[in-house]
Amino acid sequence: MTGTTQKEQEEFESVLKTPEGGRVIAALLDFCGVYRSSYRLGMEHQHDTAFREGQRDVGLMLLKRIKDCDGGEMILVAAQSQRRKRYEEAARDE
Repeated sequence: MTGTTQKEQEEFESVLKTPEGGRVIAALLDFCGVYRSSYRLGMEHQHDTAFREGQRDVGLMLLKRIKDCDGGEMILVAAQSQRRKRYEEAARDE
């Protein structure tokens, strides 16, 4: 990743490999809206769309850093699995 030193990538990877770090990163990816559309229909929502695109850009940067890690693909699969479980639990609680 441009602008990321080897030491920074190693530190990111060490955090990501802990269960707690993986959960935090998964929550950040959810918050950033990487897996949903950022577009809001209508001119009155153009600033909302721009704001959501900014959030999504941060999430895409995190995804890039995850993929650059050893075992990054497995970490993403685990994060997506956690995300699905949370949505299923939320749906059952409604």
